[in-house]
Amino acid sequence: FEVGRWTRVRCSDDATPAAEDVAREVAKKATEGSGISTVGGWVVAHRDVFLRYDFGAKSWRLVTVKSRERVLASASGFTTTAGLLLLTAIVLVFVLSHVQIRRSTVPLQQLRDASVRVAEGHLDERVMVRGDDEYTEVSEAFNGMTTALQQQVRLLHGMEAIDRSVLATRQVGRLVETALAQLGD
Repeated sequence: FEVGRWTRVRCSDDATPAAEDVAREVAKKATEGSGISTVGGWVVAHRDVFLRYDFGAKSWRLVTVKSRERVLASASGFTTTAGLLLLTAIVLVFVLSHVQIRRSTVPLQQLRDASVRVAEGHLDERVMVRGDDEYTEVSEAFNGMTTALQQQVRLLHGMEAIDRSVLATRQVGRLVETALAQLGD
C-alpha cells in the first residue's frame, strides 16, 4: 500500500477481498516500521519500505496476510516431524544403551560362573575376556588367583602324602623316598 493514501500498489492473484480488507486495516493502524499481529482468523505481517530518497516516491507499507490455519499447518508439520525425531532419538539411545549394558554384563556373568565352578573345586577354571578395560584386568587377576590356588592345593596334597607315609611306616629309607618323590612334584 502507498502510505498516506492507502491505495493498493500490488496484490497477489490469490488474495481474497476479505484478506485485502484485513491487510488495508492493518496497514492504516500500524505505527511501527514492522510487526506481526493476528486479526480474526488472519496472521498479518507488515514492514515499511522507504522510497523517497531513491525514487522520489511516497513510502510503501508492505503487508503479508495468511490465514491462521495455513500458518499453523506448517507449525503442525514441524511439530509432527520434531516429535518423530525425538521418538527416534529416544529409541536409538535405548537400543544403544541396552547393547552397551549387555556388553558390560557378559564379562561379569562369565566371572560369576567361573567363581561358582572354582568354589565347587574345579581349580583349572579360567576366564577369557578380551579388551582393554577393567574387566580384562579382573579376569587376569581371577586366572592368577586360580593358578595360585592350584599350586597351593598341589603343595598341600604333597605334604599330606609325606605326613601319611611318616605315620604309616617307620623305615627311614621309605620316608626319604616318599619325601623326595613328593618334593619333586
